[in-house]
Amino acid sequence: TKLGDDFEILSQDPAERRRAVDDYLRTRLFEPLGMIHTELRGSPAYGIWSTVDDLVRFVAEVVTPRLVSETTARSAVTPVFPELAGIVPGGGKRG
Repeated sequence: TKLGDDFEILSQDPAERRRAVDDYLRTRLFEPLGMIHTELRGSPAYGIWSTVDDLVRFVAEVVTPRLVSETTARSAVTPVFPELAGIVPGGGKRG
């Protein structure tokens, strides 16, 4: 998406923003990976409902990316501030 598209989404009311995020996830992630039993139910931060089969498809994408470049995939899992200790959601204390 272009930066202007992002600002357009931010200017929408919350229901419209949720639909935009839902559409984006469905068309750019779930459908291309064959995640046919996955859906957004609430916030994208915690409201994605799925099946084990669909999660296996997602993990396969993380391990061997085909939807994004290798550089993008690497940056997504590289700590920005590795020297900082912190809490990993669902994983406990780190560092």
